[in-house]
Amino acid sequence: MSSHAVVNHWDKTADTLVARWEADFPGDFAPGRPLWTAGAPRVLDVMGGIAECCGSLTLSYPLAAGVTVGVQLREDGQVCIVRLQREPSRSTNTTHSTHRVCVPTDRMRASNGHPAHGDRLAESLCPGEQRWAFPVLAALLAVLLRDSDRSLDGGLTVAVDNDSAWQEEQSATCALVTPTILATAVACGRPLDAEQLASLTQCVLRRVHENVYGLAASACAAFGERDVLLKMNCQPFEALGSLPLPAGTVLCGVDCGGVSLASNAKYHRARVAALMGKTIIERILTGSDSRGLPWGGYLAQISVNDYVESLRDQLPTRLRGQVYLDRFGELGDPFSAIDPEVDYRIRSRTEHHIYENARVHQFAQRLALASRTNGRDALLAAGDLMQASHWSYGQRCGLGCIPIEAVVSRLRRCDPDRGIYGARISGRGAGGMVAVLLSDTESARAALGETVSAVEERVGRALPILDGSSAGSFHRGVRRFG
Repeated sequence: MSSHAVVNHWDKTADTLVARWEADFPGDFAPGRPLWTAGAPRVLDVMGGIAECCGSLTLSYPLAAGVTVGVQLREDGQVCIVRLQREPSRSTNTTHSTHRVCVPTDRMRASNGHPAHGDRLAESLCPGEQRWAFPVLAALLAVLLRDSDRSLDGGLTVAVDNDSAWQEEQSATCALVTPTILATAVACGRPLDAEQLASLTQCVLRRVHENVYGLAASACAAFGERDVLLKMNCQPFEALGSLPLPAGTVLCGVDCGGVSLASNAKYHRARVAALMGKTIIERILTGSDSRGLPWGGYLAQISVNDYVESLRDQLPTRLRGQVYLDRFGELGDPFSAIDPEVDYRIRSRTEHHIYENARVHQFAQRLALASRTNGRDALLAAGDLMQASHWSYGQRCGLGCIPIEAVVSRLRRCDPDRGIYGARISGRGAGGMVAVLLSDTESARAALGETVSAVEERVGRALPILDGSSAGSFHRGVRRFG
């Protein structure tokens, strides 16, 4: 992780993309001037998910679908962001559309000349269809804030190509932000190491999505390896290496969309309730003789047995925000403001993180056992843990979603002989992707395709299946054209 990104080989599709960008946006590219390309995969949260904010182990998987970015410095004081988007449809045809946003570089600085903060960047964009460019500007600002220099005062063009339809979903944002930061840093002569890249990406995700979730996704998009799971101990940041998939096994994502402001609000309430429960547990332990209970400030450090035997019955099932504030005060987290008028479900939201951490460890053990024994029983047991995690997202955290529930429940009913081992909601929940563990066979892929087609008929829109894997941005490197 300590070496810096260098210019090296990259995906050959970059040649085609550069030609398309230059053809579709001729006024934004200067012939002969260096253009730097980088790419990042979308990341599939396989296990752990939202429990990362409370210190859980997470398992993330880099998908083949992702985002490619090209960066070229300018001399006119403009930041121009252009996007060529391939939009999948339910037919075999794919449509193409282009988008363009330009912002003067002086609007990226405050009156004192220092780089501006996120609120000023938001003012630089028009609402509505131009919202997609905000993560790119936030990524550029992260590079500026890192060095507080004037590297970008002359302006630059950022060209984006999406393999999947754009949406305000965290893995899509992460796949956009990561290569933008990497290519911009290299273009400015200030390369990053892998951990710096992941850290800056997470900071941007916090600004864009206004929450602290995204550590595991940022790390996987930065330095995940093809066809293996990245293990992250989120206390607060420790990469534990890779977990290979058992032979003959693959992971796929089903992009169900549906992420909205309402989805984000559900996630925020669930997270706030869990942190309220964490504070209550801290008070319980401080006033008891249970000094031997593991804690360390992370809910995930509490074992399931200790929670059930000593803590669960002392947590309120729900508590009104104002009552909590009167008793305990604010949480002290800028992303976790308590609404005095909301009834928070404390117990269920809190225990999800404790149970989820245990499930992730068990899931990793089952995959390792399946790799050693080549046995299907361990894979089916891993699938059961995915189903338990999915149930907890919906029932304990209230983060279910109709299309996702339809996909998971149908896959659950598939004949095990067809090779579908398990499925669960992925990421923040209340929309987004489904993670599917299946055998690398025609039968399993056919079962997945049939399931998705049936749900597409029900919901009336395409649900892309994201198959295959690709390495993270740092392993791909950055390629120079011109």
